[in-house]
Amino acid sequence: MNVIAATQKALDALPLDSGKFRIEGVAGLYVRSRATSKSFLLRRRVQGRLIEAVLGPLEMKQAVKQARAEYDAMKPATHGKLTLSDAIKTYVEGKLTRQRPLSDTTKRLHLYNLKKYLSALAHKPLASIDPQDVLNLRRKLTPATANQVVRLLSSCWRWQRRTNPKLRLPECPINLVDHLQEVKERDWAYADSQLRAWWRSIEGKNDKQLVRGVSTLGPIKQAFWCTLLYTGARRGSVEALRWADVDLDRKVLKFSTAKAHRTYTVPIADRLAALLKTYRDSGAVPPSPWCFPSSKIPDGHLTHSRDDKRGVKGAHHLRHTFNTALGKLHASKGDKRLLMGHASSDVNDNYDTDEHLIESLRPLVNAVATKYAEVLKWQ
Repeated sequence: MNVIAATQKALDALPLDSGKFRIEGVAGLYVRSRATSKSFLLRRRVQGRLIEAVLGPLEMKQAVKQARAEYDAMKPATHGKLTLSDAIKTYVEGKLTRQRPLSDTTKRLHLYNLKKYLSALAHKPLASIDPQDVLNLRRKLTPATANQVVRLLSSCWRWQRRTNPKLRLPECPINLVDHLQEVKERDWAYADSQLRAWWRSIEGKNDKQLVRGVSTLGPIKQAFWCTLLYTGARRGSVEALRWADVDLDRKVLKFSTAKAHRTYTVPIADRLAALLKTYRDSGAVPPSPWCFPSSKIPDGHLTHSRDDKRGVKGAHHLRHTFNTALGKLHASKGDKRLLMGHASSDVNDNYDTDEHLIESLRPLVNAVATKYAEVLKWQ
């Protein structure tokens, strides 16, 4: 095929009805000289198929500029090169625009799920994941775990599609299957006997008696677990408590670290206020801005606290116990939402000023604390 220079002079010199010519130095750009006009067109082979776009009669400068802009847009979608592993890591790290950052806990959980449950798909191109992959994954996992992993896939896919349109991702394959399974609600609330064992239990081992429970722990851990018990808060929220967030005179506590970066303030029971004051002034706790300083992290606080070997189960059991105790007191859904730090699905709740409702909630937290004292036979 004949070639002409990418200049207006060369275009003007081209005789009418002389055929098709390639423009030198401009990928995919051609000019077709017909009987009465000269028209530009752009051609590119995409995945074995020839794509052609008519640019029309233009000046050479305009044709070159338009061709260079549109030629890249004609290339194959880049999603084939983006693996599931890279897609999830980009989603977690927030390299693209994110309206709300993920919490550190959520990031760790997503990366754990990628390594633990999605390893077989990790190096597969994101766009090539299909409904059958989702179904195969579900069969290998328990319903709760499968739901968690599938939600990660769905969130990552939708986020990549929304924030990175150049990927040209098709519809999420997860939408094409009934991907969430029914999971029986966990019954983690402690019965009275379990709560007593949580505090103190005696077990026989090798002809010896072994005392276990929160009562056997040091002052920092005891105060930490009791704060969880009395507030029903999430473990991470209590671990990150600062003394600046605790007003023992007003008996109010502010959780500055909470799920989805929400903060919330709650009244604390008289018993918890007295416990924290005694704990703070006991001299058994090193000076620290943190309520529950770590002995392992210099100037840090407790993290990922577990005392399973001492007979103390995970913190979320206490959250369920607190929520159940509120239910037994006939607390309203709104009151439970405020005390548990839950997000609201009712837009009207967003107009409530939680600080103003604290005193109306105080009888509830005191009633729960009284119930705990009766069960544990505390004075």
